[in-house]
Amino acid sequence: MKALERLEPTYSTAFERLVEGDGVHPNEDLVGLLAYAFYKRDKRELIISQRATAEQLSSYHAILTPSVRARYREHALMRLEDYGERAIEHARPEIEEWTRKAEIIAARDRIIDAVHASTSWRTIVLWNVVAWVLTMAITLLVALGFGAVTITIDPG
Repeated sequence: MKALERLEPTYSTAFERLVEGDGVHPNEDLVGLLAYAFYKRDKRELIISQRATAEQLSSYHAILTPSVRARYREHALMRLEDYGERAIEHARPEIEEWTRKAEIIAARDRIIDAVHASTSWRTIVLWNVVAWVLTMAITLLVALGFGAVTITIDPG
């Protein structure tokens, strides 16, 4: 029986109880990993303060009742959210600057596309033909108005 007892692990299950995974690999459960770090910090402070007996320390993981476990995880979640908010606030000016630059570049590209579209050789030729036709029509109307040119229609 003693050989069997030596084969069974005798370690704390605090890690498994705090790092749930929730369908995610336990190494990716950041809330649980941070909660476990807070648990270990509290245990370390208890050891340093020398307020606990050896027996209390060996069974320290027993304090992880569902409500204590939930508090550790809630505290970890709040710290992660706070960290995320501070990171976003810190990066906000840079993000806004990138956004402004992207909008300026997009506007510049639209202007360049519009200029290229309006100055293509086909467009230029078309406008020159239209201008030539209008010039001829105006010249003809002016010449007719001054009597320099007469149009006679032969009825027969």
